[in-house]
Amino acid sequence: MSSLQERIASTNKGSITSIQVVYVPADDLTDPAPATTFAHLDATTVLSRGLASKGIYPTVDPLDSTSTMLQHRIVGKDHYEKRVYNISVNKPERNCTC
Repeated sequence: MSSLQERIASTNKGSITSIQVVYVPADDLTDPAPATTFAHLDATTVLSRGLASKGIYPTVDPLDSTSTMLQHRIVGKDHYEKRVYNISVNKPERNCTC
C-alpha cells in the first residue's frame, strides 16, 4: 500500500485522489493490520455498526474518524477546539462499563 500511496500526489497539472476501503476484523481499530494501513492515509472515515443498529444514517462515527486536515490553522480555532472537546468528553463515556 505504501508504494501506491507514494505515487499519489498533486502537481501543477492536477492531482490524484484515492479512496480505499479497509476491512477491520471485529471492528478493532487497534488491530495491527488496519492500524498500520491507517498510518499511510490522510483521513479515515469509520462506519459504525452500532449507529446502523439504531437506524442512524449515515453511519459515520465522528469520534473514531480522523483527518490530517483537522488543524486549527486550516479549520479555524473554534472548530478545532470543539472537536478536541467533543472527543475528550464523549470517547471516555462510550467506553464506560457503568
